[in-house]
Amino acid sequence: MNDLLTWTNTLESRRNALEARLYAARIADLEITVLSYLDIAQWHFREASSAAARMLVLYALSLAAYKPDKRGTIVIWLQQQALFIYLTPQEKAFLQSNATDARTLAKYSWSLEGAYILAWTMDLVPLSPDPASEAPIASLLSHIPHLHADTAGFINHCHYREKEELVDEYIFNDLAVLHLRRLYEQGARTVQQLHPMALYERRNALKWITAGKP
Repeated sequence: MNDLLTWTNTLESRRNALEARLYAARIADLEITVLSYLDIAQWHFREASSAAARMLVLYALSLAAYKPDKRGTIVIWLQQQALFIYLTPQEKAFLQSNATDARTLAKYSWSLEGAYILAWTMDLVPLSPDPASEAPIASLLSHIPHLHADTAGFINHCHYREKEELVDEYIFNDLAVLHLRRLYEQGARTVQQLHPMALYERRNALKWITAGKP
């Protein structure tokens, strides 16, 4: 009985903190009604080594967007480091193409936001990013291997921070994206207190490492 009470109190405390964070971001139309949704026993994540590999892939995609002439070099590096398998078919097509249209380059330039949140899941950067602004990318770049570097040792030493933090961050970003979708469907064109592209990339990155959830 005491264990159940402790479990419930812990989940309620996390829910309260999450809802306070949502409210601070002016997301007042969503709440967590099912307490067990926060139970980490019902969530499953890919291995931290896979998350680290995916983080480096997202870094590489962004680099390819900012420096299109380096795409060939980036592809070779990803293949040499056994990271190419962590790309989606669409991402492989981009890296192996000569696409230079502004829309495509802009799309992949935002991949750094996904890389940052994955770095946060592995405690490589201390703070989760502000939902209203871009992540402090300089902090990310100072903690990861760069183009041409060997990545095996780095990947093998990566580990997740507490799973409760991963779950809560996923839920916050997922609800923030849902909130934005609702606003756009209602005709909104600008949104205060939220950075749509950053949140979208962060949610997608967290979704990628989530192998199973309630």
